[in-house]
Amino acid sequence: MSIKGKIILDTRRATEEGYPLKIRVYDSVIKKHKYVSLFWYSDIHHWENGLLKSHPDFRRLNGKLNKRAFALQEEIEYCNKQKLNLTNALKLIEAGLEDKELEIFFLKQRLKELEGNYSAKLIDFYDVRIKEKIDFKEDVRPFELTKKQIQDFTLQDIAINEVTYEWLNEFILYKKREGTGEAGIMYYLKNIRIIYKEAQRRESLGIKTDNPFLGLIKTVSRKSEIVSLEDEDFKKLLNIENSVITSKAYIKSTNELVNIWLFQFFVGGHDLADIANLTWTKLKNNRITFKRHKNRRKRNGGATVDVKLFPKALDIIEKYGTKKEVRIFGFIPEVETTEYEYFRQNASRRLKLISKKLELTDTIKTKSPRYLFRTRSGQLLIDTHIMELIQGHKSQGVSFNYQGEISYEIQDREHEKVISFLNYL
Repeated sequence: MSIKGKIILDTRRATEEGYPLKIRVYDSVIKKHKYVSLFWYSDIHHWENGLLKSHPDFRRLNGKLNKRAFALQEEIEYCNKQKLNLTNALKLIEAGLEDKELEIFFLKQRLKELEGNYSAKLIDFYDVRIKEKIDFKEDVRPFELTKKQIQDFTLQDIAINEVTYEWLNEFILYKKREGTGEAGIMYYLKNIRIIYKEAQRRESLGIKTDNPFLGLIKTVSRKSEIVSLEDEDFKKLLNIENSVITSKAYIKSTNELVNIWLFQFFVGGHDLADIANLTWTKLKNNRITFKRHKNRRKRNGGATVDVKLFPKALDIIEKYGTKKEVRIFGFIPEVETTEYEYFRQNASRRLKLISKKLELTDTIKTKSPRYLFRTRSGQLLIDTHIMELIQGHKSQGVSFNYQGEISYEIQDREHEKVISFLNYL
């Protein structure tokens, strides 16, 4: 018998009416328990493995408790007979056996199981996919984080075919109520979708061909990420240290964030993760060399970025660089850690607020420097191949097979053209 139930006095937290009486539902298979509130109360002195006669309302309340205990016994028997998991057992005990719709729902579930219509299990497939990714030396952290959130929500594994719009919506509501954990709700939903689609590709698993995620996951188009700033906007950002847009507690972190954003732009519009990864050993003769974090799994780490650090970029390193640490900007947490994910999400929120406070033409994001740098280079008719060298892209196409090396002198000259307008602000 895996499901057990008992009426207890929950002495963890008192209310004005006393301590609450609850049904403690325990699943001996997964060794977890949950509570069902009865909305009855008792003082701790009137309870000892049951209600004592000293309780001022003993006769009435004891009668109710005996009646509820008898009904609970029948409910527990039903839960074990139907092999309900803890989540479904809670639903039944809360609603009672008189709820015919709920009983029909459980019977249909049991019928599916007996007919062998259950597909592969969600958590089981997470384990399979995580092992595959480890074998491929790929990042598994997003999968491990999401798997934990699902386990906390369902308590027991479910079939992948049970991942429906309704189930996902319940998951969203649960996370909003209980807290999002180490990442955001959309982060978890997107990861579940990755697993779901991967399972669909494997015909032997018999996964439905529908898309239960429609209408739940917000898709951000590339166009919505592209921003447009005027020279006056850059001037406001350059003078952030003289702006009174935040409380004293956030002045330092605001200045750091805006200057990191400007540094991203100065060095060619590189991603926040790439700036976070920069080390002092890669800085020589006013040049910085690195591999893009995005290309870390490509052969040899993809193209090498080798760009000149112009005066404004060097000024930021001098003022905000962490000289006693390995990384140049050590106040940014290491990439692929929970702390970095928090930092990146918080940076996005803060940049949005800063954009509003400074009354910028558009809202800036951590990815904006890349679009702004590329857009300005296009407006200046700078050669695409040179821009790809600066931004760490590998030029594709037959014609580039005949392209010789471009000197740093030419690359730096074109790079300077893009950012030179800042010298006159």
